[in-house]
Amino acid sequence: MRDKRKDVADRQRKEGQLAQVMHRLSRNRVSMTGLVVILILIVLAILSPWIMPYDYTRMDMSNMYATPSWAHPFGCDELGRDIFSRALYGARASLSLGLLATLLSTAIGVVLGSLVGYFGGWVDTILMRVVDVVICIPAMPLYIIIGSIMD
Repeated sequence: MRDKRKDVADRQRKEGQLAQVMHRLSRNRVSMTGLVVILILIVLAILSPWIMPYDYTRMDMSNMYATPSWAHPFGCDELGRDIFSRALYGARASLSLGLLATLLSTAIGVVLGSLVGYFGGWVDTILMRVVDVVICIPAMPLYIIIGSIMD
């Protein structure tokens, strides 16, 4: 038992943190499947300008409500626009927005955390009360209110 713990400790020292995470992740089938699906979606979104078969805004009234085929893998909508091209373009927009939101929230969190860590005391108390108020607001009614204001 002691030798096994020592071997694990030696391996952890030799491997980097990313290698350890990938090793643990590779042992779980569901996690690996999810990782592969996410990577495929990211690659498709990045390469979408080159692999879109049609312009996502082009209307073709002869293909209104076209069912899925080799020419239109996801079919066409009520205006004859290719749904596959629109999905690829939407994936680009969604991933860009998600990345931007993540970077922005990380930057705000780092700045606020640094302020609280440096000043402490009353700054910490005020920021914690603001966070408590934000956490208390239920998400769905907030989304509805924001949606009605933006409309």
